Amino acid sequence: MHTRMEIVLPRLEESMAQSVVRDVEQRVSELERLMNRFDNASPLAMVNAVAATQAVEIDEELFMALELCEVFRRGTGGYFDVAAAEQPRSGAAYLLDGKSHTIRLASADVKIDLGGFAKGFALEQVCRITREGDAADGEITRLEAERARLSEDGDKIDISLNSLRRREREQTSKKEILFV
Repeated sequence: MHTRMEIVLPRLEESMAQSVVRDVEQRVSELERLMNRFDNASPLAMVNAVAATQAVEIDEELFMALELCEVFRRGTGGYFDVAAAEQPRSGAAYLLDGKSHTIRLASADVKIDLGGFAKGFALEQVCRITREGDAADGEITRLEAERARLSEDGDKIDISLNSLRRREREQTSKKEILFV
């Protein structure tokens, strides 16, 4: 996802923190393989390559992500749209078929780019993994300045640029991950 991520897991034993980080790395790598339009082996690249001429079957997770993106597109009056096209269009740029789990693009110039959505979705997944790993007080940073902090109760996620609580680094387990 071409995103730098730092995970800080205070008050976790090192072995547990390493396990959480491994789970995070695995999950983000799975999402990268699924939603990377630049990787010719990814399902999304396959959609962009052939879905204008034929329906392409996609897995449950990619289907769900595209359904959610369509809900966001409609809900924002088109301001949020993961589909880009050379020609202006009205309406949806892709058609999802729930029975066959397929997608068709409206035209050959339409391309799906889940970049921003994928990063937010991955961040939600990372937060879920850290909560499940008893790291509800953990911090995850993205793109160097953007911050996400899990609240003490593990339910709310505060995402902001400048609201990161400073922690004593000597009491933390820390690993920097670079996803390319």
